[in-house]
Amino acid sequence: MSFAVFLAANLPANQILDQRGIKFGFVLGSSLYLLGILLCCFINVGFPFVIVGYLFFVMGQPFITNIPAKIASHWFFP
Repeated sequence: MSFAVFLAANLPANQILDQRGIKFGFVLGSSLYLLGILLCCFINVGFPFVIVGYLFFVMGQPFITNIPAKIASHWFFP
């Protein structure tokens, strides 16, 4: 499930990183990570919180994993 969500979120994440910048993408990805982790903490309330939290966590992952490539492309400009 995580690979499917990652693939679906990867293209919009790259577009947001290109249009809005690396800082905005990092803040957005970190915020999605944080929201996902906080929702997973409510496992005692119900298991659907874990599923929704995991989805938020996986949607934030492309922002964080694509940032090093964007930094390298800006650092080593052709």
